This record gives sequence, structure tokens and C-alpha cells, in this order.
Amino acid sequence: MLKNDFPIFVHNPDLVYLDSAATTLKPSSVIKAVDLYYQKFSSNSHRGIYSLAEKTTEYVEETREVVAKFINSSKHEVAFTSGATDSINKFYYGFLKNVPKNSRVVLLESEHNSHLLPAKKWCDEFGLKLEIVEISNNLEQIEEDLLSMLDNQTVLLGLSMDSNVMPLNLNFETIISRCNGLGIKVFLDACQTVSHSSVDVKKLKVDALAFSAHKIYGPTGIGVLFVKEDLIYNLEPLIVGGGTVDDFTLDNILYVDGIQKLEAGTQNMAGIFGLRAAIDYVNQIGYKKIQKHLKSLIDYISDNFLKLDFIETYPANISKNKSLVSFNIKNVHPHDVAMVLDQENICVRASKHCTHLLHDRLDLNASLRVSFGLYNQKEDVDKLIAGLKEANKLFNSENE
Repeated sequence: MLKNDFPIFVHNPDLVYLDSAATTLKPSSVIKAVDLYYQKFSSNSHRGIYSLAEKTTEYVEETREVVAKFINSSKHEVAFTSGATDSINKFYYGFLKNVPKNSRVVLLESEHNSHLLPAKKWCDEFGLKLEIVEISNNLEQIEEDLLSMLDNQTVLLGLSMDSNVMPLNLNFETIISRCNGLGIKVFLDACQTVSHSSVDVKKLKVDALAFSAHKIYGPTGIGVLFVKEDLIYNLEPLIVGGGTVDDFTLDNILYVDGIQKLEAGTQNMAGIFGLRAAIDYVNQIGYKKIQKHLKSLIDYISDNFLKLDFIETYPANISKNKSLVSFNIKNVHPHDVAMVLDQENICVRASKHCTHLLHDRLDLNASLRVSFGLYNQKEDVDKLIAGLKEANKLFNSENE
């Protein structure tokens, strides 16, 4: 679709990159924005009073406004972090530290380890109960089981807007409405959503949300944590240091009240510049066009997979997928398949995709995952299919 926007293909013209759920490739505009910081700014924000530092501060705060508009929040509710994992740990620590002992936190077992592990760590640390909702083949049953877990003891529900393995297509309106009625805070992991769908925190009525720039064609090492303004003041900062205090003596520490208490130390300014360029890039293209392109690829790979009797997908019907497909070649370990594909310069993911609980539920040691980006074309799928046929011929012919 927009392959010429991505310089990596100049250096790797035969590259078939099908691992965008892990990290997206970077367009020229993002790379130039990162370079712009180092060449023309290269100073700290919110520190110096000289003009160069003030220009950096101004750019960072303008970017905060860009992010806020992107997710329909206030700029005072947007913190910059090193990525979604950092965001999740900061929110879970900050919120859970002050809730009553034996309170309950509810997550689905399909969540990414970067969500499940912080939840478990901080629940264990503060004496809270972590309830994990099992995944079944029936979507209605998953929602029913999830809703049944929510009660007056539950203080937080954590959900991914989109799984990095398979579609769940949960009814967020119903689930979040139940939480709002019970006074349960809602945290959403939007990492797998922002690259293909708009996110509106006000419409969703959520209390906190996180995503990483590198999932949306931005640089690594920079992420976003949205926290609803009335909740910020009750959060304990996980990491403290420069920029988080109004006053400090050995006898008393006075932390800032606002979102910046979650931004200790020197921020990744180059990453912030790149994040802004990435959001501008996606906004310029528009989600309607992005979704149309990704759906055409999902439809195309779905049609092709139906013709291959040696492929099994998770779930069996992949037509409702948004940008990725998880699957295996029957009787062949996914690592072996990935190695064969790599010889043809085809990049796919082969692992448990940081979802150990989900793969255990599916009774899988690992799986292959193909995930699409704006730079992918139907020719990439054709090359993948040819590679999968070769892998099946190589390994399954030996088993006969």
C-alpha cells in the first residue's frame, strides 16, 4: 500500500515483513523526526530556562496535546513512558498500592504477559486477589464468565482491546458499563488496536489506557499512559526522581499533583518527536483507509488458507480477524517453519507470543503468527503461501 514510505525496503528490497504485531516498521517521516531532535534540539525538556531547552519543552507539550487529541483525552491525563510495559507497571503499582487488602483484580487469561505479570506481581505485593477468567471457544460464554467475576470486592478490570494472538471481539460497552455501575476501575491495553482503529477514552468510559509507539509506526522506547484526571491524584509513583517533586527535604517529600509525577527523570525526547510524527502519519492516511487495506489482506489470506488442508488456524474461522492470524502447519513445529520462511526473507513470529496461559489453554506448545501493516501487499501473502507449501513438503513428506 505505502511501501515506498518505509526506507527499510530500500536496503532490503526482497523483505516480506509479516510481524507488525511485534513491532511495526518506521516510515521516513518518523525517522526524520527522531533525527530532527538530535540535530536541532538535543536538549532536555522541563529543565533549562535557555531558549533551546524551552523549545524542546514546548515541542514535548505540543506532542502531549497531539496524543490527547488522538485518544480524546485532556493533555493533563497523558504521561510519556518507556513503553506499554512501563505504563502498565506504573498504573498497577500506583493504583493498587492504596486499595483495601483482599480486593480483587480481574483479567482474561488471553492477556499479554506484559499485562498479566505486572498484575500478579503487584497483587501479590499488596495482598490482593488476582482472578483470571478462562478462555473458551464460545464468545458469549467468555463474556458471561467475565461479567460473573465482577462484584463489590473487585477494584480493577484489565483488558486488551485486541488480542495479539486471536480475535475475541468483546462487547466493551456492556462490560465497561457493568464496571462503571459497580465502581470498578477499567484499564485497557490498546497496543494491538492503535495501529488499525481509533481509540476514544471518553466514549469507552475507561479510567486508564496504555499503548506503545513502536506498534503504531513510531520509535521504540516511548509509550503513553492515559489516566483519568480524578484518579491521577491518588496514584503513588512507582519511580521517583527529577521532575516528580515540588519540594524535597530529608523530613518531607512533596510530589507534584499532576501527571508529571509519573515521568521521573529525563524523558525519551527523540522518541516523543517520533511518536508525534507516527500519529501524524496515521492521521494523514486515516483509519478508514487503513482498515480497508488490512481487511483486504485478511480476506486474501483467509481464502488462501482454506485451500491448504495442512494449515490449522486459531480460531478455525479467521475472517473476523483485524490485522493478524495465528496458525500452524499440522505435525510441524512452528520454529522449523519460521526457519524455512526466513530463508526466503519472510519474517513471521513463531513462539507463544508472550501469551503462555492462552497457549496452554489451546494446548499448543507454540504457534505461527502473521500480522500485517500498511506496507504489506497481496504479493507478500503469495510468497508466504509458497513458503508454507515448501515447509509442509519438506517436513511432512519426511514423516510419511
